[in-house]
Amino acid sequence: MALDDASVHFLTEMAKQGGKPMAEMEPVEARAGGAMMTAMFGAGPEMVRVRDTLLEADVVTPLSANDVSDTFEAQALLAGELCARTAGLVTSADVKALQSIQSRLEQAAKESDFAAVEELNIEFHSTIYRIADSPKIHWLPGSTQGCAPRGFFPTIRGWTAASAHDHRAILKALRASDSEAARAAMAGHLRHAGALFAQHLARD
Repeated sequence: MALDDASVHFLTEMAKQGGKPMAEMEPVEARAGGAMMTAMFGAGPEMVRVRDTLLEADVVTPLSANDVSDTFEAQALLAGELCARTAGLVTSADVKALQSIQSRLEQAAKESDFAAVEELNIEFHSTIYRIADSPKIHWLPGSTQGCAPRGFFPTIRGWTAASAHDHRAILKALRASDSEAARAAMAGHLRHAGALFAQHLARD
């Protein structure tokens, strides 16, 4: 079966997030993962077989807990600095736009619309980083995301709730133009995300 680039990227990241064949997943994880692949690519069972073949062939090396910790710590430091800078530049219109994104994210979380949660989470962070007007630093967090999961909210317990909850502290700091509080809130959010992913790996 020929796979397009998006499919290969999806399967590779799925493998990297812990190397757990679908047959070994808990029933709820398998149903969620299979449903997401079917919705995204229309070929759930075939995609699962290819993904598990990648693992068996050692095409992708699963991440260790230390890999995850190091990656998210780097992201926390960089994103925290960007958020601190944004706090000094953000306007009331910017805060209103971020609040709108967050409201939609929380509604999507309530509806278990994981694809929407992911897209809105990316939009929330990207908006904050863009306002910081520090393109080189903005580029750096993205460069550390190669081993972070994308598109697997149903299989990482607590991740969706973290996006809905942790962003509130970030918004509060930005609304107050408090740079240090913004730094702490963003860094704490990324460390929380890393801890959730590490716990996910440990359960495997």
